[in-house]
Amino acid sequence: MRRRKSTRGRLTAKRKRRSKLRLLFIVLTLIFLSCVYIWQRVTVITLSAQAKELRLETKRMQEVRKYLEVEVANLSSIPRIETKGVQMGLAYPDLDQIGLIRELSDSTYLETQGFAKNVWARLRALRKTLLPGDEALAKEIENEP
Repeated sequence: MRRRKSTRGRLTAKRKRRSKLRLLFIVLTLIFLSCVYIWQRVTVITLSAQAKELRLETKRMQEVRKYLEVEVANLSSIPRIETKGVQMGLAYPDLDQIGLIRELSDSTYLETQGFAKNVWARLRALRKTLLPGDEALAKEIENEP
């Protein structure tokens, strides 16, 4: 009979130890989950505060942008520029001082072969007027592209 009591005692001790370990595991799991929840809430609150600050900063920046647009409009107005020009001693040009500048329709005209051929044609014409008897130079110019 003694054996049975001792085995029962061991079984109850093992059961108690297992139940304590289970309880400890459950408590530790609850503590861990609580920490995760608290960390999540703190992160959400921090990010919410940052988002609010960024919204306020965006609003301030938009107000500054609007102010600067008005400032640019005021500073670039024609009457103001005319007034500043008169204060600096500038005047409108006379009619005989005004000249028209022809604008090229294609900005890549300088890079085309047509431009190079036109330049060489003008150089040939200039050579004929300045150096009428120099045939070697004429052949050299004609051989160029």
